[in-house]
Amino acid sequence: FLFVALIVLLMKSTLFVVLVISSLAVTIADAYEGTILDVQAASDASGSHYGYKVYKPDGYDTSNNDYCAVLFLHGMDERGNGQLPSLNKVATHGPLTEIQNGRVIPCLVFAPQSWSGDLAWNQHDVERYLRNMLDT
Repeated sequence: FLFVALIVLLMKSTLFVVLVISSLAVTIADAYEGTILDVQAASDASGSHYGYKVYKPDGYDTSNNDYCAVLFLHGMDERGNGQLPSLNKVATHGPLTEIQNGRVIPCLVFAPQSWSGDLAWNQHDVERYLRNMLDT
């Protein structure tokens, strides 16, 4: 019934659909709580740092459910060495900030920290971070 109602409402009012979807997401997300874990960097052979934060919804480790994942790439002001306290910069903006402010996001959130010497993200950095995060 809800799915059909959303289709009908979509034709009449986009704003109303956004509100309905938003409250549906909050209702579903209310069942989830989670934790933010710090994974501090260890240097690899190239000297790159792989520190990151990961948010895991409550029950993730014991669930058989599939979870979507968000990879949050920060801006230049959040670069650092992948160690605490520098690693906390990746939660200054974006989804981790929203989670810390009480918003519940029912998916995994990965927030790697690029090395302070890097000027910008590049494809190779992102691939290395993903491989490292998936391997740990």
